[in-house]
Amino acid sequence: TAAAPPSACTVAFWSSPLKTGFTANQSGGIHASQDLDTWSQVENFGSAYVWRSFIEMPDGRVGLIADRGFSAFSFDGEEWSVSGLSNIDELTLTGAAIFGDYIYVIGTDSNNSPKVYKSIDGQTYTPVTISYTTNTYLGAIKVVDGVLYIGGGDSDGGTNDAFILRSEDGESFTKIALTSTSGGVEIRSIAHSPELGVIIASTNTGAAGEGIYYSTNGTSFTGDPTFAVALPYIEWCPLLGKFAATSAGGSGYRSTAFANTISANVAGFTIQAVQYSGTIT
Repeated sequence: TAAAPPSACTVAFWSSPLKTGFTANQSGGIHASQDLDTWSQVENFGSAYVWRSFIEMPDGRVGLIADRGFSAFSFDGEEWSVSGLSNIDELTLTGAAIFGDYIYVIGTDSNNSPKVYKSIDGQTYTPVTISYTTNTYLGAIKVVDGVLYIGGGDSDGGTNDAFILRSEDGESFTKIALTSTSGGVEIRSIAHSPELGVIIASTNTGAAGEGIYYSTNGTSFTGDPTFAVALPYIEWCPLLGKFAATSAGGSGYRSTAFANTISANVAGFTIQAVQYSGTIT
């Protein structure tokens, strides 16, 4: 059902603890809704704040990270405090995540170089070393089962451009190369289904076998040969048991669920559970 969220939104987020949906826009505005139909502005910090990513802090705060390292935090979703300019004021942000005690952010600096930073307070950031300095786009960041994943792609236009960086400590990264024949394939979003034990990475290309990649072990990813749509954003919806995604052309997609019955004998009883999975349609 089409709702009427605020215009020019750059990011949206649902907070389960607050039972509230949030959107943020290019002009610094933050809107909130508890039914996703009626929205009200709760704060506006001005056009200097181009919000890019929501995060949930370990202390219960909802956080927002903007280009140039600006950040804002709220315990109740109504009263927000905002930081001043951080020490990464050249960064154009593409994602943020909480890993361990740190806020990790990824993006591109003023020299078009890929960057990863971490921060305790969202104000002072420390660079994290990765094995890329130029011609690389970092487009997605996700924490899954205590492992940090960063997705991106080489910008040289060759084959096998897309990759995922995997780290268990946030400092040392292992590259997972993804098979592609098209040039310039880049990871744009990463989603995880705890119920299915599946990680999905979506890309910027509509070529078959390169639109989405999936993994059940977190160390190897396989392209879906039947799906050929560029998906800049994908997320798992636990209430529906499906993945939902948006395309570069503005269309919405969801996974088609199918059932897999799992059974086990416990204390003389047979217990069965139905697990749902599927492909994006």
